[in-house]
Amino acid sequence: QAGRQAAAANRALRAMSRSGSASPRPPSIPGSATRQVRQAEYGERWGLGAARCFSIEGDFLDEDQGVRLMPVPDSFFCPISAAIMQDPVATVDGCAYERDYIERWFREKRQQCQAITSPTTGLELPSTTLMPLMALQRAIEAYLAHRPEIRIEQLAGRSFEEAAQVLQVDLLEKQAMNASVHDELRRLRESNRALIRALRKTEANCDKLMEDLRITRARARLLEDEKAAAMKASSAERNALAAAGATDQRCESAG
Repeated sequence: QAGRQAAAANRALRAMSRSGSASPRPPSIPGSATRQVRQAEYGERWGLGAARCFSIEGDFLDEDQGVRLMPVPDSFFCPISAAIMQDPVATVDGCAYERDYIERWFREKRQQCQAITSPTTGLELPSTTLMPLMALQRAIEAYLAHRPEIRIEQLAGRSFEEAAQVLQVDLLEKQAMNASVHDELRRLRESNRALIRALRKTEANCDKLMEDLRITRARARLLEDEKAAAMKASSAERNALAAAGATDQRCESAG
């Protein structure tokens, strides 16, 4: 039985090798595009090989448990979203991520005024430069083309993820609006407190001015009374002098 399994495995591997060698190659293109073509070709072969990779468990002739396809390679998943990547890029430390998620990571770090670190290692990144991974992207595309059941699951997950993102954006907008309203209320309250303090200070100044005015009026009345008394005393003195002068004149006339 072990010999039959080994022979069947060898036949399957030879069939995979023949089918892989029979795939047409793109014509050679001179110039800077040659490297991109080679990367795309390498990625397609990588994805095709990963899609055809299987394991043999138990009896090879048992259709229920003989041949099992291998799970999706870990390198196809984004460490942030835990989903198969569509536009993989590499950071300066060599880690691969989905472009949208790593750019969002960078934006959140900048908004929080924090150091930009790697989501995988936690170490600070010296640069936010992203390098597209064409070979990995083509490998994922070729892999999903030969694994339609995974593509369906991915599309369903994407739809759910997009709906979650819409809800998250709506929630963030409402939170921002709520924060703006709270800021405006706080500003109005502070302005109201400042106006109340200014009003109380003005009332205190007004009370002080009224007290000063009362004191000034009292002093003015006192001065007027003193002036009237002085004038009365002066008038009485003049009358007395006039009477004394008249008496002296009568005395002189009688003598």
